[in-house]
Amino acid sequence: MSGEVPQRPIDKIVAHFKSTKGQRHCIETTWGFPIWYSAWTLGEKDYVFVDGDRWRPRTAARMLIAKSEDDKGNRLFSEGDLTELLNEADSKEVGRIAGEMLLKLNEDNAATQDGNDTSPKA
Repeated sequence: MSGEVPQRPIDKIVAHFKSTKGQRHCIETTWGFPIWYSAWTLGEKDYVFVDGDRWRPRTAARMLIAKSEDDKGNRLFSEGDLTELLNEADSKEVGRIAGEMLLKLNEDNAATQDGNDTSPKA
């Protein structure tokens, strides 16, 4: 007996995700700081695409909340920022950043999927 603790299936799933998560991307903003983001999680997709694949202004704001990180991987926004993003932020800039993120994430998915990805597309 080797003394190794067998890995649980969920541990294997998480390890696989972390190993294939892909590179992080950066978008320069007009707000004076860059936004970094990485591959989707199921939870993020569920949060962003509450309306299915229908793209609304709220979808763009949720995208920024779910995906935006600083250069160290810390989240930049929280659910509490949704109202301000919807009512106090430049809608064109929020939309531009969310749109660029979605396009790059779709490209990343296409490069790592077997063509059966049913994620919403821009």
